[in-house]
Amino acid sequence: MKNNNNSTFIRDLLVKLLLIVIFVFLLMKLLPMPNLTGIYDGVFNNNINAMKDAAKSYYTVERMPSENGKSSKMTLQEMLDQNLLLPFTDKDGNACDTKKSYVKVTKGETEYELKVSLTCDGETKYIIEKIGCYDFCPKGSCSEKNTDSNKDSKTTTKTDDNGNIVITNPDGTYITEYEFVKNLSDETWKTGDWTVTKLDETDDIKLVDTKTQYTGQKKVEKDTTLYEEVAYGTNTYWETDTNWTTEEKHNSEDVLVDTRILYTGDKKIEAGTKMYEYIKYGYRDNWTYDDKWSTETKQETENVQLWKERQIYTGQKEIVKEEEKYRYVKIGERVKWTQTGFTTAQRTPNDDIKVLETRYTVTKEVDAQGTTCTNFQLDNNWYASVPSNTSTKRYNSNPINSKTEYVYDELINSSFASYGSTMPTYDGEYKYDFLSRETTKCTKNCDGRSEIDVFYYRVYKGRPVTTYQYEYCVPQSTSGKVTDTRVVSNLQEYLDKGYTLVKTEWNYNVRSTEEYIEDTIWTDEPLTNIPEGYQFVNKSTVKTTTYENLMKWVVDKADLGEYTHNITTVTQYKYKYNNPEKYVIDIMWSESNVAPEGYEKTGREETTTTVTYEPLGKWVESIADLGEYTYNIQTIKQYKYKHLITERYIKDIKWITEKHADEGYELTDVEKTTTDTTYISLGRWVDSQAELGEYTYNIETRTLYKYKTRTTTHSSEYTWATENPGNGFEPTGRSRTRFIPARRNVQK
Repeated sequence: MKNNNNSTFIRDLLVKLLLIVIFVFLLMKLLPMPNLTGIYDGVFNNNINAMKDAAKSYYTVERMPSENGKSSKMTLQEMLDQNLLLPFTDKDGNACDTKKSYVKVTKGETEYELKVSLTCDGETKYIIEKIGCYDFCPKGSCSEKNTDSNKDSKTTTKTDDNGNIVITNPDGTYITEYEFVKNLSDETWKTGDWTVTKLDETDDIKLVDTKTQYTGQKKVEKDTTLYEEVAYGTNTYWETDTNWTTEEKHNSEDVLVDTRILYTGDKKIEAGTKMYEYIKYGYRDNWTYDDKWSTETKQETENVQLWKERQIYTGQKEIVKEEEKYRYVKIGERVKWTQTGFTTAQRTPNDDIKVLETRYTVTKEVDAQGTTCTNFQLDNNWYASVPSNTSTKRYNSNPINSKTEYVYDELINSSFASYGSTMPTYDGEYKYDFLSRETTKCTKNCDGRSEIDVFYYRVYKGRPVTTYQYEYCVPQSTSGKVTDTRVVSNLQEYLDKGYTLVKTEWNYNVRSTEEYIEDTIWTDEPLTNIPEGYQFVNKSTVKTTTYENLMKWVVDKADLGEYTHNITTVTQYKYKYNNPEKYVIDIMWSESNVAPEGYEKTGREETTTTVTYEPLGKWVESIADLGEYTYNIQTIKQYKYKHLITERYIKDIKWITEKHADEGYELTDVEKTTTDTTYISLGRWVDSQAELGEYTYNIETRTLYKYKTRTTTHSSEYTWATENPGNGFEPTGRSRTRFIPARRNVQK
């Protein structure tokens, strides 16, 4: 029963939908679409009339062409730039072509012709209007014809000393119009992307939103296998060929940027002309390469260049030997003098006690100007040591805060090679700057590979640099009595100045006798006859450390094996040398006794017996450059292309615990096992702590800001009127005089 109800509902719904479709179809047939052609034409007419009115306002007497047949033209873009009218659109809301649309005034014998041409959406239309002499003629007369009668009347115009047009016509009047301007402004707000830079809010910059992001580290226990992953970025840029080619290419990878035609020809040589032979030589590179490494550095030149560079290593193996030894020592005595330092205890000098220095502490009450310093505050700057005091700042010598950062400024290897694996940017006290990557033949630990990638780095050693923050106060001046305390050696001089003796101190040199080990003898067995003056001390295990040389050099530190002590590094070089080869490029004959540029005279001469032709021997860019070589002209067409270059670079390197690359990363073949508990970074910022997952150690935060900025555009609207039209218009100070005829005049 339920299924029957569902079927009935669906059938009814389909019937209703069909009826609605039929109803809409009948409406479309019965009610025709409105004809919008008139509306569209009205938009075009309004736009072209706006240009015409603006042109009439702009072309005053001083801007009109002065000679018959001359024209003055202004594009729509120039009219917009000078704020002669506001921007407008066509019937579809699109901007018209501001370069192809224009107004042009042409001077005729007795009148001016105004042409207004408007191009919108590829369609161009124009109007032509005759401008009567009563508006613009600076002098002379114009004829007019009264359409209501057969009587002619004359209109006379002239320019007065002030440049105003004076029109004499009893059948009309002239009025003075003034120019008014209204300043317009339009503002738009645009919301930007998230940024870590905090900006100061102004009238044009407003904070829209903020959010906090998080990143952290994951704790990794000892003996955990880590896998290296790399994120690559790409840089793309266009590179244009420097050389021309005659090959015409038709593919998306080569974009044509320029073409040119080159010409060459022959010069006609009559019979009996004396000819001279010339030869042109060229030089091509001929490089040879060092087959042996050397530590000698050579000055690089155009023909001597560094080809390869490497570091080789050697070291020593530490050998520790422990033996049971018997120790015998000889005890001697020696005299020792010791300074007591200054003391108030007075001692009598004798052979064992000598007075080295005596000093006195004296005091005196004196008037003094001083300073006090309170209300210490923190200086937010970081310093390597306490800053020097100034007249406005006195620093506390004890730092309040400190921080230690590594500065990597010691270059220890300019071309370190890592075979088969990349190096992290920071590894303890070392920093690795990636230089290049090279694929070379694999010779060991290849795991079935015939080639191996070698990564080259510039290696810097870091040093910890600690900086500090200090408190300072602003000194305040004080005055009053103070006690001047001095420690002096010339007592009487200060007693004469009114000082009082407070304390006397002496520094003594005291002689004593001490025992010392004059000599030590080690033996493998106890001595039955101990040498005179020696005595047995003890039996002990003596550890002796010696070093054994590797006696060879290796190119990889891993090959040092046990010889990792006192490592010596030597840089070796291979150079390449260019010995340019001379070869013949061209041989030519010429009637000139002067060698052409780039050619040498061979010394051979001949006289022609028939008409011959001398080739120009080069290509030129125009026929005019051929000169006399206008016979048998040949041409070639050359092309120049640009190519889109994509470069790949390492953007980030990090370690992960799972052998599965994160999004945007690729696994390398590099693995390592941790030797201690360590932490690995998440490598990105997330919007909530919940997204950190296992990376919840050493959490860092940052604040992101989103701003909106206001852009204001200003424009001006101009109009001519006999009085201020109001509505924000203000006078510009310019005026003009116009004649208003009493009847409609028709120019002859």
